[in-house]
This record gives sequence, structure tokens and C-alpha cells, in this order.
Amino acid sequence: MRSVIVGLAFIAALGACEGTRAVTSADKAGLAEHEAQWAARTFHSYVYDYYETQLSTSYNVHITVVNDTVTTVIDTQTGQPPAVPRTWPTIDGLFNEADFAVRNGNYSVSLEYDDQYGYLTLLSLTSNNPGGGFLARASNLQPLPERGYSTTGRASEKAPNTIAPTRLSAAASAKAAAYVPVISTSNRLPPPR
Repeated sequence: MRSVIVGLAFIAALGACEGTRAVTSADKAGLAEHEAQWAARTFHSYVYDYYETQLSTSYNVHITVVNDTVTTVIDTQTGQPPAVPRTWPTIDGLFNEADFAVRNGNYSVSLEYDDQYGYLTLLSLTSNNPGGGFLARASNLQPLPERGYSTTGRASEKAPNTIAPTRLSAAASAKAAAYVPVISTSNRLPPPR
């Protein structure tokens, strides 16, 4: 069943790429408006689902962000941290990538946003890069309580009534707690040609 869902998501992602076009002034204004909406939110800890395809590689993960920092990443297929360490974006990081692509001018860009919080739900980039484009989807974003979490994203020992930062089983949460994501300031976008 999961392979069917993944296959359908991949086909939908390919279909989304067909609508990608050059950046317009309306796109730039929409990006700025939604980025401001996101910046005005009242929370800085949240969980969301993230799908990405780039250079013939796809990821489908559940990301926990605490105090604007990625703390855990779980592969939705395996329930485990991804096998290959890499950088995972916060929503602010997705906005940074969109800002870079829009300013760069060497990409065709498609952007979609969440109505409630303004975060990017689709970031699709194409260029003349023979490796292909970049497609990212964010969904199911849920704010987390701001108190009771350490900087590691684990529920504080001193706050027993806090909610665990992910929707995973206790065993998967314990394995995820041991995972430390690789944080990098390098740009993950494919180079323009």
C-alpha cells in the first residue's frame, strides 16, 4: 500500500513540475507577503511532513523543529532516522531557498502556500541543470507547545505533562532522540547552468 502512495506522490510531483515558469513580480510579492505571515506566527516549535525530490533522489520525512532548530527527522517509510545524514530544512530554511531562487533569476519557480500560517507547501525549481530540478513539499504542520522542551527536542524531565514532539511510537521516538541532524549552511539547490 505504501509503495502505491509513494508512487502516486511521485507522479503528482512530476505533474507539479509541468506548471513551473519564470518568476514574475506577483510571485516575488506573494513570497514576501507569505514570508511576513510566517514570521508573524506565535510559535517557533512545530512538526511537519516534508517530501523532496532532487537529482533522482526522493525523501519523505517527518521533521520536528524546536525553537527554530531541526531536532529530529524520521523517515516516514521506516520509522527510523534517514540512513544518510544530511541537512533538513526548517520552514524558514525553505523560505531562504525560495528567496535565493527568486533573486538568482536562473530558475523557473513555482510556489504554493498554506492559508493558515503562510508557510511554503510547494517549492519547485527548474533550471538547465542536467541533473534535474528540485521539488519540495511541506504539509501537516502542527505547532508544538513552546515550554517543556530542551534544545534537543525531547520532552523535559521537569515537565511531565508535555506532549512528545513527534507522532511516532515510543520505540521510534527513542531511536529518533539519539539522532543528531547534520546542520550545514551550504546551499542545497542545484547549480544553475
